[in-house]
Amino acid sequence: MRRIFLLLLAVPFLTNTAYLFAPITAHACSCAESESFEEALANADAVFSGEVTEIQNEDVSFDTGLVWKGPLFEEYIVTTAEDESTCGYPFKVGEWYLVYAFEVDGVYSTNICSRTSLLDATDDLVPLGQGENPSGDVAYEENEGGDLWFVYLGIGIGCVVFFGFLYPKMIKKA
Repeated sequence: MRRIFLLLLAVPFLTNTAYLFAPITAHACSCAESESFEEALANADAVFSGEVTEIQNEDVSFDTGLVWKGPLFEEYIVTTAEDESTCGYPFKVGEWYLVYAFEVDGVYSTNICSRTSLLDATDDLVPLGQGENPSGDVAYEENEGGDLWFVYLGIGIGCVVFFGFLYPKMIKKA
């Protein structure tokens, strides 16, 4: 009986522990030839200028200067991979950028393969023409923790098994 008890405790623990040490898939960045201005503008869901105010992991916050395409958000929060080897754009707090962003399910993102660049290092401002001022909204969809739900589920099931079935039997035997 003791072996069954230990086995039932070990299975959820080992399952959850194995997940914590599982390797993360890495993807090297390889950009095809760079897009023309016209292609980049057509493919982007939002094109705006903005100053980076904060960087938290993969989320980069911008105070928007002007918007040429997309919603007139006063603040954009754009995701990018954390380093250039996985196509992340190397944003720096306090710098101004012209951002070409892509939207999927309410989340805006960009990468080094887009035409995103420092604002003063781009020739795109002339063909973009006059931008619009932002209106006051914020573009953001918070990531709520993603793939950890089954870790919590395993811990919960382990607790239910232990406290609901095994612990009462152990108390009766003692």
